[in-house]
Amino acid sequence: MDYFKSYENLEVHRLMLADKSRMDAYQSFINENAALFSGKIVMDVGSGLGILSLFCAKAGAKKVYAVEGSEMAKMCETIIKDNNFSDTIQVIHKAVEDIQVSDIEKVDIIVSEWMGFYLLHESMLHSVLFARDTFLKDDGLIVPRIANIYLSPVELRDFKSKFDFWNNVYGFDFSSAGEAERNTTFGQAQIENIKAQDLLAEEQLVLSIDLKAATEEDLESIIGTFKFTFKKYGVIHGFALWFDCIFTDGENEETEVTLDTSPNSESTHWKQTIIPVPEAFLVEENGEVNCKLYLKRDGRSYRIELEHDLDS
Repeated sequence: MDYFKSYENLEVHRLMLADKSRMDAYQSFINENAALFSGKIVMDVGSGLGILSLFCAKAGAKKVYAVEGSEMAKMCETIIKDNNFSDTIQVIHKAVEDIQVSDIEKVDIIVSEWMGFYLLHESMLHSVLFARDTFLKDDGLIVPRIANIYLSPVELRDFKSKFDFWNNVYGFDFSSAGEAERNTTFGQAQIENIKAQDLLAEEQLVLSIDLKAATEEDLESIIGTFKFTFKKYGVIHGFALWFDCIFTDGENEETEVTLDTSPNSESTHWKQTIIPVPEAFLVEENGEVNCKLYLKRDGRSYRIELEHDLDS
């Protein structure tokens, strides 16, 4: 599968392992809730090189199934052995959907770093839901438990100015190439790191997913209608999507952990997803914009469409 091929590059894994916000969220929750993991059976869906499996084993899990569909499963097995956890962690080199119910025990906990850009792009969410329905005990725990997507209009002067490069290339006019790049760029979502000051209005919640309750049908098509009030004068170049995840056992708020990918938090490898508008618009403080966001599932990703009334 092409999806698994994309995770057979060690540079991709280094990028994820070097993401401090990502790693700290998982490690903090598992360490602070070691009593939840002690003596339990855990499934790590999409284990990659096995770091989450190692966290769980170190926290006292009795058994960890590290499920990895890509060829990285072999390296994962080596790393598990190098760290002396082979007796606790069993690497399963399969997509979770290909594991037979009779192959393994029911599990107490599912842990997974399944999130993609804007949460849903090329994510493993549907694999996690399959694992939940097939292998998780009725009173089992999913880590993380809650995932939320947010939307806000943004001003991106740096993003827009990069096309100015083409206006003068060693004294020659390359603006036609610039226009072509601009048309391509503004015709699709972009992954950018934006700043808190780029936000023109307070973000609004697009979707909240409870992984213990969500169904495939819930996630097939997502439609949201929003009205934003601009908090300052500016120029709107697009809308930004981002997400956060809540790690919780549903009972102890003191040990909850939030992984936040917003512009207000430390940058992560997910950055933010920008939906550009074809033409920039001046906006005034307390002005408003109405928009409608469509997310339609397409395999492991979603098609994004956004309608607005800026030009009305």
